[in-house]
Amino acid sequence: MTHRKEGRSKHPQGTKQMSVNTAATRDSDLIARAGREIWERRKVSLRRRLDGSAIRRRISAIDSLINLLEERHLTGERSFDRNLRQQLYGLEHEVGVPLPRKAVRARNTVRLHAALLDWQETLLDALRPERLRFADVHDTDWSTPTPLGW
Repeated sequence: MTHRKEGRSKHPQGTKQMSVNTAATRDSDLIARAGREIWERRKVSLRRRLDGSAIRRRISAIDSLINLLEERHLTGERSFDRNLRQQLYGLEHEVGVPLPRKAVRARNTVRLHAALLDWQETLLDALRPERLRFADVHDTDWSTPTPLGW
């Protein structure tokens, strides 16, 4: 016959229950922290994507006018008419940045084209400074490359 003494067990029931509760609390704290980290990363990712799409819209607006000018140049049309000037001033509103002086003062579409390309490059540098890490980002040497081995 086994005799047990009341209250003198090696691992009292209360201690075991406390450690289970402590472990559960620690686990739920870790899960909550992981959930917060995931949420923060999702917010940062969404913000980055929204910023990127806003930048793309601004650059794309300039690109559209540049493409129009290039199409006109292919047909030999270089006049700077009222419709084109309205599109230019509409571009200022779309991009949200004042037009550069060179674009406003351009007297023909060739100069306007060059001014818009410069403006687009300036905006890209300002909105995406990481692109400045590339050595050839402002490379203006468009000469014919020398073939390998020459």
